[in-house]
Amino acid sequence: MIVDKKIADEQKHRRHRRSHSSSSSSESSDSDAAPPKFSAKHAFRASTRRHQRSHSSSSSESSNSDAAPPDYSAAEHAIGASTSGGDSPVNGLTVATRRDSINGTWMLDPFAPASTTSLLTSVVSAINGRGGRRRRQRDIASTLSSPAATFSTRHGSITARLAIVGDALSPARAGVKATTRDRKIDIDLFAKAPSKFIDLDVYSRKGRVLVMIPRTYSGIVDLSSRRGDVTVLPVLSAAARVVRAAGREVSILVGDDGQAAGSSSQFADHMHLYSRRGSVTVGFSGEDHYVQPEGKFAKMKRGGSQKD
Repeated sequence: MIVDKKIADEQKHRRHRRSHSSSSSSESSDSDAAPPKFSAKHAFRASTRRHQRSHSSSSSESSNSDAAPPDYSAAEHAIGASTSGGDSPVNGLTVATRRDSINGTWMLDPFAPASTTSLLTSVVSAINGRGGRRRRQRDIASTLSSPAATFSTRHGSITARLAIVGDALSPARAGVKATTRDRKIDIDLFAKAPSKFIDLDVYSRKGRVLVMIPRTYSGIVDLSSRRGDVTVLPVLSAAARVVRAAGREVSILVGDDGQAAGSSSQFADHMHLYSRRGSVTVGFSGEDHYVQPEGKFAKMKRGGSQKD
């Protein structure tokens, strides 16, 4: 019986060793197993994806670091709604825009060196128009062949304060042109030096024309409009003499000097102010006061309120 017990214990011990060896062998086989094999296609795709990710990140970093700052030079040097010539006299100035308004103060000296800003002369000549206006321009082409200042815009207004300056001992003429298609033109010639003369040509197709002249003006002023009113303001009217009046065309003589009797004289001023559909008004600078006429809608509104 003792022998049988020993045999049973030995068999049990053998079974335990076999089970332990099998479990350790299975664990070692699992731990020593080779990693799964990938095909060459899978390896190529993985490397391509890694290369693309690294290239895109590097290119984005370089583009952010090397990107140039935005260029504001065009906005800074463009002719905007407000410009000015400053305190320095200019000559041969050309300011031309398509939609922006022109607003500023300029001192014009016919003897000053020609300005380098006359790069838009071709634009101005293209805007100037056709037909009767061309004939009118040919009549004054001799005096405006090299104007001291030219202001031109298609869809903007023109507001300019001008002074004709220079040596009083040297007679000279300054030609000035101002044209717009749709808007108003306001020009205040607030000063004109002795022995300096002006040829001013102003045209607006649809807007009003308002020009103020100094007491030193001596010459002819031609005003005409196809559909608008022609007005000489009171202070100037008392000092001027009507040379010709026909319909909506008026010519007045300003100044006591006998040399002002002819606009063709080289020692006389001359102005031609014209609007096709707007009003044309002239007066003395600093003395006459212009009051904007009441529009049709304002009149209708005022009439309706009076009826109520």
